[in-house]
Amino acid sequence: MRRFRPKAALTTPQVVTGDAPPGAPANLTITAGNAEAALDWDNNSEGDAAGYKVYRGTSSGNYSLVATVAGASNSAYTNTGLTNGTQYFFVVTCYDTNGNESPYSSEVNGTPSAPSCNAVAYKHAVDGDGSDEYFRFSGSRSDLAGALIEYDRAWSVAFRCR
Repeated sequence: MRRFRPKAALTTPQVVTGDAPPGAPANLTITAGNAEAALDWDNNSEGDAAGYKVYRGTSSGNYSLVATVAGASNSAYTNTGLTNGTQYFFVVTCYDTNGNESPYSSEVNGTPSAPSCNAVAYKHAVDGDGSDEYFRFSGSRSDLAGALIEYDRAWSVAFRCR
């Protein structure tokens, strides 16, 4: 029977500096807009931080990767092409130059929506009484899309959506 004898003594594995995963991103915030969600978080100050990964889902705790944001100082991302009226849940992780990934950040959620619109009918004081007259209509863009507003030449109509 042959025995194997190592030529050198075995040593305890060493932890290489920078090999531990980075800390989770902090202070994640969301601003939902028209078919989009803008995310922002604090920069990771660890020396080997390389970027971030953004995860999204339509239920809490169930996410898929939607974006990789390169650069430790690029701590914002806008997810476009979302469906208005659908609630989305987001978390962000940080990855380092060795490929280690942090735990998830705190979860945020938001629901994109179409901008609100106002139709304003305005009549400048031409009827002699010295007062301007306004009529306002409010609703979503789809609510006002089929509205019929009749007016004469003294009136002007403006639509404003935010």
